[in-house]
This record gives sequence, structure tokens and C-alpha cells, in this order.
Amino acid sequence: MRRKPGDWQLVGRRVGAFWRELTTAGGTEKGVTDRPWSVELEHAHREWQAAETYFQAVTDPELVDHAVFLLQACERKYAYLLGEKRRPGVSGLEM
Repeated sequence: MRRKPGDWQLVGRRVGAFWRELTTAGGTEKGVTDRPWSVELEHAHREWQAAETYFQAVTDPELVDHAVFLLQACERKYAYLLGEKRRPGVSGLEM
């Protein structure tokens, strides 16, 4: 399937909007231990939601693979943080 020049611009805008959503959802980017667990967990959840939105929006076969990997990575990060939150004695992540 041959793409028109405008198609790539649309894809670029969607990817740009997705990236802005990821990077501004939790404020300035910091490491896990620099933020309280609740803020880090909320940020990871927003990343996961943004990845889901991105996955639903992409139509180009080359970007679908990227969207799948990104979605899986965000899901795993969120699951990891949930597990860490529940583990006693983890600095900066305790309840």
C-alpha cells in the first residue's frame, strides 16, 4: 500500500502528541526513587493509558509493531511498580 505524503505527517503528529503525553504526564522526568511511590505509580499508569491510545491510533504496519512493544513495556512497568509497592522495606515505595 502506497502512502500519500500527508499520511506520514499525520503519523508524525500522532507520535509527537503521544510522546508529549508521556513526558508531561508526570511533570519533570525523574527516577523511580526520586518521586513518592504514588506519583510514580500514577505516572506509569498514565504511560500505559497513552500507549494504549497510541496502539489504537496507529494504522501503518511499521508502527503497529512499535506500538505493541511500547504497550507491553508500559504494562510491565506498571505491574513491576505495583509489585514493588506491595513489597515491604522498599525505599521510597512503601505505603
